Amino acid sequence: MPCSRNHPSQPTSVFSLEKSWELASARLLDLSPDLSPIVLEKKVFLERAAVWRMLLTTIHGYYLQALARLPKDKLQSHYHHSLLQAGHCYGPLDPVGNIILNTIWYNRAYPPAKNVEISAISTRGLLRIAVRSLYGLVSFLCTRCAATHLTPDEAIRRLQAVGADLRLADPNLLVDDDNNDDDMVVSATVEQAYTAAAAAARHPEPHDQNTSSSQKQRSRF
Repeated sequence: MPCSRNHPSQPTSVFSLEKSWELASARLLDLSPDLSPIVLEKKVFLERAAVWRMLLTTIHGYYLQALARLPKDKLQSHYHHSLLQAGHCYGPLDPVGNIILNTIWYNRAYPPAKNVEISAISTRGLLRIAVRSLYGLVSFLCTRCAATHLTPDEAIRRLQAVGADLRLADPNLLVDDDNNDDDMVVSATVEQAYTAAAAAARHPEPHDQNTSSSQKQRSRF
């Protein structure tokens, strides 16, 4: 039977991801309240939040790789503590190498008073250290490029483009501080940038971590 011309047309369905992003944000907030100041603010554009989430997913993947490379027995007995406290992914090596190096360094410098055997690391704990690493990376770049007023969003885009590898995000990382790459003019030393990164990442011993990172930088592990 032909349709009547007077029959009201059905409203066109509009595909929207807004509800999906809100649900994802709520779940991430439950796992890590550290995300709320930047990633999960309702005032943040969805596109911007998506870039932050993609970068966080990349960093989280590096932690999974680091877990697979660390000795299982030591990871279960004491490395898990140092990894969740200070195993940040920034430093002079690739992200996975930095996680491993920072984890081992902190365990040797500040061994736990008591070794507690665990069988698994919680998703919440792993996400928390990944978020803090992200804050550290952004603060490092913004401090290095303070003279050019690099914004956190610009730092995030730079990090996203290079897979959160600080050696690529800062072309001057492994050279003298007075030398500037054409793509990046630095206005702070690497040591000053590591200080900012340690503070933003909530490192339990920011001064010692800064000194250690600078020493690793000079020795180029």
